[in-house]
Amino acid sequence: MTTEKPYRRWEPERATEASFLQEPPEELGRLKEQLLAVLLAEAPDAQVRTRYRWAAEEAAALAFSTPWPRLFFPTLLAEKTLEARTRATRQSALQARSGGRWTR
Repeated sequence: MTTEKPYRRWEPERATEASFLQEPPEELGRLKEQLLAVLLAEAPDAQVRTRYRWAAEEAAALAFSTPWPRLFFPTLLAEKTLEARTRATRQSALQARSGGRWTR
């Protein structure tokens, strides 16, 4: 008499906290500083530079939540800086239309 094993559905392994710490956070920090330096050098004004710094922090936080932060970080940074540049442009246009009434 053979005993059949009950069908068991395959499920992917869940990522553990340790799997996300495959590389030290300092590596991501160095990459962030290198790429941010290039962006800040090309930024037209202080408002855009501030937004780029925030974008870099957000991209690093998102990248660090992945298994390979240094792989994902450059793309996330590109997306976040595009958003930042778009918002800065929109903000400048609004300030120009308002005649400077809404500036800080």
